Amino acid sequence: MAAKCLYLVAVAWPVVLLGRVGDRFGKGIRTSPRDALIADSTAPENRGVAYGLHRAMDTTGAFAGVLVAAAVIWVTEGDATRLTGDTFRLLVLLALVPGLLAIATIVVGVRDVPRRAPASAAATAATRGDVRPPAQDRRRQRDVATLPAPVLALHAGQRAVHAGHSSDAFLALRSQNLA
Repeated sequence: MAAKCLYLVAVAWPVVLLGRVGDRFGKGIRTSPRDALIADSTAPENRGVAYGLHRAMDTTGAFAGVLVAAAVIWVTEGDATRLTGDTFRLLVLLALVPGLLAIATIVVGVRDVPRRAPASAAATAATRGDVRPPAQDRRRQRDVATLPAPVLALHAGQRAVHAGHSSDAFLALRSQNLA
């Protein structure tokens, strides 16, 4: 969320790029703890429902966010072809609201849950001091190593494309600077 605040002071595309990189970095940091929180707070038989609900709410929020942004732009800009700085800053401030609400929810509503007894083979092996990965993980590593070269090349190409991926908002902002 802090990285998105850079958009408020951005006057050139490198600042927006820095904000975007910071935002993606933050997403990478928060994903694992969030998933662990969902797993620890949910009974094993309901985890699919919990993760499904999380995904549905994430998608709903993304869709609703676009609708709210479109409405704000329509109200403030009308049929203009360029987004003014004031409207952009208003949109950034509105985009910060869900993040602030999430922080408030974490501070007020999240509590530590007691640990359950380990039930998996990996947890049992870890308590015995066995540092080798469970058989399933070793099998998965072996399966990746035996993939055909074209599949590995495709995967490497996909990683390269995703490394250079930028958001549509960043491209729109950059295109306005070039126009």
